[in-house]
Amino acid sequence: MATVSFAARARQAWTITRTELRRAFLAKRGLWVYALALLPALIFFGHGLDAKWDIERLSRGGLKDRALVNSIQKGEAIDAVKARVGTPASERGGTRVRRVRTAGSNGTTTHAIDAAVNARFVRLNISRPSYSGEIVAKVYEFEIYDADGVQNLALGRPATGSQPCTPEQGPEKAVNGSVAGGKGDSWCAENWPFFLQVDLGAARPVKRFVVKHASAGGESRESDTRDFNIQVSADGKSFTTAVSSVGAGFVDERTEYRVLTYFDGQRETQFTFVDGKVDSWHTNHPLLFEEDRTIFAGKPSAPATNHSTARWSARTASASAGRSCGVLWSGPPAYHGGRSLGAEAWAARRPGRT
Repeated sequence: MATVSFAARARQAWTITRTELRRAFLAKRGLWVYALALLPALIFFGHGLDAKWDIERLSRGGLKDRALVNSIQKGEAIDAVKARVGTPASERGGTRVRRVRTAGSNGTTTHAIDAAVNARFVRLNISRPSYSGEIVAKVYEFEIYDADGVQNLALGRPATGSQPCTPEQGPEKAVNGSVAGGKGDSWCAENWPFFLQVDLGAARPVKRFVVKHASAGGESRESDTRDFNIQVSADGKSFTTAVSSVGAGFVDERTEYRVLTYFDGQRETQFTFVDGKVDSWHTNHPLLFEEDRTIFAGKPSAPATNHSTARWSARTASASAGRSCGVLWSGPPAYHGGRSLGAEAWAARRPGRT
């Protein structure tokens, strides 16, 4: 039998090993396993870079004393906070605008034009009869004033309009000078098109219009007329729009807000100021990543150390407060009577918490 040299056996072993490695570890179907194994490392690496950049960014504005940051109270003015705590690490702000219903109008809207116009016929056209979406137009009084603004030219004049809801709620009820008689003292229509037209008898200079909507007669504000226009005509055929009202009873409510961020080296606290006063705050701990990395690396930490109790306190404080406004955390609750509590003792003192 021929003797096989060591070199030949080594080459044979290497060939077999290479084939098995390629089949078992370098196959395409096994690549996802390596990707899955690398995913936690990539997540920790990315989170670490993000935490590092955040700390560097926040530290450029200078570190603030934690006791000063904790002393900021709800309702405190922004100028007082800056004077006492100092320049924040960052500051941003803006204006929020939203449309809201006006209060105290009693369901009455007044519409004036710049220069008086001569008109015999005045027509109220309604495109959106209510705020609630109800397809019913309700007007308790339609008043038309001359250039002096004293005489109501529409009072008692002939009026026509859309088919009324009931015979008792005809167009004449909108020019009778009264809103105190309940629903029967109003013009009501529920068929398109919605319009109310007043004949002044002769061409008269008109300058101001007053519309008393449903809530002027005691009904819900949601039944007030939302969108309409007022047209004038000298002959009853050619009408010119004098007034357009979209969202009558709505105004723009503007709220100024600013967000100040303070950093004490471990905690980033953002204070939201609404109209110049503290409204809420939010606290973030960029350095909690270090504790998470220690846990996932399988390195146990002594529960009685400041490091671990601070982490436990920050986590429980964040969970209970929902990371929203409240009393800022002022110290690790795992210390009692001048000595630190271990994990088992701390759990025993807080039944139902794990």
